[in-house]
Amino acid sequence: DWIRIYQLVDSTGAVGIHPASEAHTLSVAPNPTRNHISIETTASLHQLTLLHINGKVLRRKQVRGTHSELSLKDLPTGMYLLQVEYQDGTRLTQKVIRE
Repeated sequence: DWIRIYQLVDSTGAVGIHPASEAHTLSVAPNPTRNHISIETTASLHQLTLLHINGKVLRRKQVRGTHSELSLKDLPTGMYLLQVEYQDGTRLTQKVIRE
């Protein structure tokens, strides 16, 4: 079994643990994908960052609202990491597979 713990950094720089039950919800679909992903959240987004599995930043997109899309069609097949940053500073990371 897995336990999901989120790190929360507030505006003062203090770090705390944000329980999963209180965390923002995040939906990334379709996953796996061939062309693009659609990101849906319950809180306002600030930035999306797509990283290669080795940590190299491939794309960075400033966003507002609770929905966004990101194209992956020019990337080779493989696994990537999508880092979602919310307006309140919370960050979540999810694996994305490009077929």
